Amino acid sequence: MSLLKKTRRGAAIVGSVFALGLGGVAFAAPASASSATCSVWSDTQTVGFSCRGEGSFYTWARCQDGAWRYGPTVGMNTGEVSYAYCSGDGGLGSFGYQVVSGG
Repeated sequence: MSLLKKTRRGAAIVGSVFALGLGGVAFAAPASASSATCSVWSDTQTVGFSCRGEGSFYTWARCQDGAWRYGPTVGMNTGEVSYAYCSGDGGLGSFGYQVVSGG
C-alpha cells in the first residue's frame, strides 16, 4: 500500500496555487508540468510527490522560516516519491514540484 494520500493534480491546475488546508500551505504546479499527473502527500512538516508523465522531476518546499528544501530528482512512472522536509525549519509553508526533463 502506498504511503501517498492520492490527490490527482492534472493539466487543469497548471500554473495555479491551491490552499491545502494546512495552515496556509499552498501547492504550486509549474507551467512545465502540463503533461504530468501527480499524487501528493503532505503533513505540516513534509511533502512528497509521485508523478506520471515524461522525464523526471523533484519536489520543492519553502519552509515557514524562509528556507528552501528540495527532494531528490526521480523518474516519472517509477512510483518513487520525492520528499522535501521542513521539520527543522518551522514547518511547511508552500510546496510544489518541478519537471526537469521531458514534460
